[in-house]
Amino acid sequence: MNSKLFRRRNFLRRWFDKVLRFRGDTVSNPPDSTILLDLFGIPKKYALFLRLSLALLLASSSDGVTFAQSPDSKPLPKEELKEVLRNSSFSKSAAPEVWPSQWSTGDFLFHSTVHESILRKQIERLVLLPKEIEESLGIELRECTIRVVVLSNVHEYDRYVSLHFPKAPKRRALFLQHRGPGLVLTYFHEDWIEDARHECTHAILHANGIRLPVWLDEGLAEYFEREQVDRRMHPVHFPAVVSQLRYGQVVDLEEFEQQDHVLDSKSYRDAWSVVAFLLHLNDESRHALQSFVQDRKTGAAAGLLSRRLSSDMRRHWRDRYVAFFKGSEPRDETVGEASLSRNIYLQSRSRVE
Repeated sequence: MNSKLFRRRNFLRRWFDKVLRFRGDTVSNPPDSTILLDLFGIPKKYALFLRLSLALLLASSSDGVTFAQSPDSKPLPKEELKEVLRNSSFSKSAAPEVWPSQWSTGDFLFHSTVHESILRKQIERLVLLPKEIEESLGIELRECTIRVVVLSNVHEYDRYVSLHFPKAPKRRALFLQHRGPGLVLTYFHEDWIEDARHECTHAILHANGIRLPVWLDEGLAEYFEREQVDRRMHPVHFPAVVSQLRYGQVVDLEEFEQQDHVLDSKSYRDAWSVVAFLLHLNDESRHALQSFVQDRKTGAAAGLLSRRLSSDMRRHWRDRYVAFFKGSEPRDETVGEASLSRNIYLQSRSRVE
């Protein structure tokens, strides 16, 4: 085997090991190269090189053969490689078509093993999310494309994550953030729309350069995972907050905002309650949160959120917090009937850096 060709093939093998962390596994379903460009911040000028590399990987694994590991290994014949490139979708102008369904709607690009027709009604509820964020937070979002992967079941999802992102934690849905807008990974189930809205909230904020304290980032994602009509009455968090109040447990904002670490299920609930309280109490509280988010978006010195509240608001925080939640009545019988699985899932919310 030509030593120069061997070095090139080994370079490709090492490059894929580094970027995709395949660990030498045979690849039967390489990811869309456009996803890799955004996710790993690969310069656009390397797009053709990436697509050609993917074609090599596909060709090398199509019959169970991996990249050459030693000088004794036979190289892929040049004519066979040309044929693969001619008959594949790895061209200069198009991304590889490796997904059964792929379509774009609003600010979202979907890659899915679930047919578009099955997801259509739920996606109609997802595409409203950027506008809802703009209206609620009083900010202007720039145009960006959020990539969303929807796999057909949990087994397919687990296999995909373990193959392409083996270091990612075990979660029901993931927002993989890196340079670029990041990537949202989900699988289809009855609560898919909530998972998608939650993780896409992270993705939208991240794509717009809005870096928030962890508790507030998660509090907003918990808030926006619900649709506009029932956002104040979260079916899991609302009854739990009311129950806490019976034991005198009230979130102290000044103490809570110091917690910039991985949250537990109670912290998610408390974060949601602070966001819902500030956005719905009155104009002063809503403006305090909106101006804080705006300053974090522009990079201005934001300080602590609590310092944006008036002295009167801080002094009467406890009384107003209690009155707000005790004075709110559930709008339907579904509030308070949260499932055990949903509560368990709150412990596994995660962003992946």
